[in-house]
Amino acid sequence: MRWSEVSLSEHRTGDVNVEEGVIRGVRICGRESANGREYTDQALRDAARLYEGVRVNYDHPAGRDPTAERDFGDFAGQLHGCTFDPARGGTYGELHVALEGRHAKLVLESAARFPKSFGLSHVASADASKVKRERGLQVIQGIDSVESVDLVTRPATAEGLFESLDHTSPERKTMKIREILSSAPAKTKFRKVLVEMIDAGELAPEMEIEAAPEESPEDQLRKGLIAMIVAKLDAATPEEMQSVLDVFGIEDSLTAGNGAGEAEEAAAESVKTTKLEKRLAMMEATNLLLSADVEATPERVAAIAAVDTVQRQPLVESWPKRHPAPERRSFRPRPLTSPPAEKSTIISESVEKSWDARVAAARAKVR
Repeated sequence: MRWSEVSLSEHRTGDVNVEEGVIRGVRICGRESANGREYTDQALRDAARLYEGVRVNYDHPAGRDPTAERDFGDFAGQLHGCTFDPARGGTYGELHVALEGRHAKLVLESAARFPKSFGLSHVASADASKVKRERGLQVIQGIDSVESVDLVTRPATAEGLFESLDHTSPERKTMKIREILSSAPAKTKFRKVLVEMIDAGELAPEMEIEAAPEESPEDQLRKGLIAMIVAKLDAATPEEMQSVLDVFGIEDSLTAGNGAGEAEEAAAESVKTTKLEKRLAMMEATNLLLSADVEATPERVAAIAAVDTVQRQPLVESWPKRHPAPERRSFRPRPLTSPPAEKSTIISESVEKSWDARVAAARAKVR
């Protein structure tokens, strides 16, 4: 996690040595911040260690990118003698100004005469595990690195280079959940949810949230609901946090261990291969059915694709064909020669007698 703070402070006699170019008593980090942060003693000790010897530049970099490379002419000086002062509740140090820098004379004069007109703007970062959410504040339990420190001008304020502007918390108005529920009408949005959470023992009615009495009941209840959600997220397990990410469609993995990325890629590749193999089996089943003149219905294609190769052909042959061959009528072939005539029939005898009679009559005439 990365965050930014601006420290301004008031001049005190003897804090500025113009000849040596040293401004002492610069407050680097305080216990509380108007940006809604609170620093533990450990975080302030980390600040004392990490800010020691850090380069200070003039103005913000182009685009306000703390990782941007700075020109040599931007160099303003360094922080030295950084210590954590428990009594004063902050980390303090000395700003050693480069006397040949482009604004060195202006910085030293301003520190002595107009200390409220400029200050240090710095960007620090820490692992998310070192940042907790309590009482509506970000509690910084440690600092891992300092990314940039810039000397910037600010409009006249009630603070200055030696007392932190951003480390003076404004007055915050708070209300208890019990107070909000008692004043909100029964049908106000979010009220029922908070009541059910209290009844289930998941929300303390004495819990204080940042809300003002002059706000609408719905706004008060909405802030109460958000505070409850934040409180549950603070105590959530990695699996529960993963469920939240899934609900919002955020692609991340909180539960995977080492090599999770490779495992996910291998799983995705396996799924892709399985889909291709299934598609190929479906194509082969369709072709087998059509080749056998069997209608390729989705059910038949799926059945063929699901069985082993040796079982496919018998399964195809068990279904009827789309165009069965027409039934052929059987016939007896015609003989090459006619069978011999029957001589024993009545018709044959009558014809023979008639023929004999004619032959006999012709012979009689010849005589």
